[in-house]
Amino acid sequence: MSDTTDKPAAPARIDFETAPERYKHWRIAVESPVAELILDVDENATLRPGYQLKLNSYDLGVDIELADAVQRLRFEHPGVKVVVLRSGKDRVFCAGANIRMLAGSSHAHKVNFCKFTNETRFAMEDASAGSGQRYLCAIQGTAAGGGYELALACDEIILADDGNSSVSLPELPLLAVLPGTGGLTRVTDKRKVRRDRADVLCTLEEGLKGKRLGLLSRGSCPEWFMRAMLLERGFDPENHVQYVGLSDEYARVVDVFREGRIDAFLAVEPAPSVAECAGLVNVWGAVYDEASLPQYQWIIHVAKPRFIENEPNLLEAILGKLRAAGEDGTLARLQRESLARVRRGVEDPTPVAGLSRTRQPRRFHHDPSIVVQEAIHDADGRVIVPPGTVINPLDTVTLSQALLFIDARDREQVARARKLIDERQGKVKVILTGGSYLDLMRRWQRPVFYDQQGNLTTKLGIRQVPALVTQDGRRLRIDELL
Repeated sequence: MSDTTDKPAAPARIDFETAPERYKHWRIAVESPVAELILDVDENATLRPGYQLKLNSYDLGVDIELADAVQRLRFEHPGVKVVVLRSGKDRVFCAGANIRMLAGSSHAHKVNFCKFTNETRFAMEDASAGSGQRYLCAIQGTAAGGGYELALACDEIILADDGNSSVSLPELPLLAVLPGTGGLTRVTDKRKVRRDRADVLCTLEEGLKGKRLGLLSRGSCPEWFMRAMLLERGFDPENHVQYVGLSDEYARVVDVFREGRIDAFLAVEPAPSVAECAGLVNVWGAVYDEASLPQYQWIIHVAKPRFIENEPNLLEAILGKLRAAGEDGTLARLQRESLARVRRGVEDPTPVAGLSRTRQPRRFHHDPSIVVQEAIHDADGRVIVPPGTVINPLDTVTLSQALLFIDARDREQVARARKLIDERQGKVKVILTGGSYLDLMRRWQRPVFYDQQGNLTTKLGIRQVPALVTQDGRRLRIDELL
């Protein structure tokens, strides 16, 4: 009898490799020493079906492109010293992670999505700290949630003073979740905002206080929905807003809105919003009543102040300041300082902390085995390695060369290393814990490595150098040598 049991569907493969010519959501414009990184999300180019990326919201596909762009700007365009991050859309910077995408995702996907987006923000900050490539965020429009977190990852934020641009972390009052990619941490630790004020930033919405809200009439069903929305978000429906009954004029509410007689009105979606399409309003929030209106949501639209006619172009203002910095030598100075930092980091890396020269020889063993925590599946969803499996890499590969850890600042350790290399007929991989690996490479004409941040010595439990690591069966033998 054949097995008709349904097999679990294989998870869709996500490709993390991309290139600028394949980007769907970002554009890069380089005119050294300035580059523009422009967010212009294609709302229909989603990673999977079931949602649209409206208002420059993002899914993992948008961030995969951003991660690629950040690395390319850093390593393919080292002459770029300032990256201007801006929106390619009018009246909106970025609405953050797409809510419908998150609602339809598994818990594992949500966790890894947040991890990846946060690592991308770290990459921007690392490019600034390690390569002197400063990020400047120009916000014209709304930067909410993850959109504001993206801005916070930049060195500087310039917010247009046009009455329309704003930043917020509305996750807590709107979704009952905390900002997922470092929002509050960067507000307090990076922007130095007091923690109590940072709490207020992510728990309050002030956008409707004192506004004139247009209604069909008092006591109507729409008023009930509006009151429910206000109460849900901590507003006093009687004192925080002013109601304007429109009666017969409600049919032309958009015109009343345009004439400035009301500041906000209630609309039922998904009926098309003429005011929103005309760029007159911001969507403030929604309340669902699935029992009575399963296909609809009630939305409050809030008026957008018009742009001042002589409002300067934000990008031109930024580029003007950058040109001035180039003329007075500021950019050249920053470039020299950046090159000097990079040169110091390469020629004289930071020594590994916590190590000393060997005083008392010591021999011990290290078992490189790992225990698999979660099942590993193949492309068809079948389990190929069950959880709890113990894997020893030495069962598959052998240590073909001994590993020798030394501090190159100590001439005796360097001499001892040279002797061991000759004795072992060159089958020794030298790894420094201090000193210049470039100097040794030039002198010895062979590769020399560096234990960056002490990752290897910490994992192997090495406390003294020189230390020699060799294979002893299914374990590694470590000798701390005099």
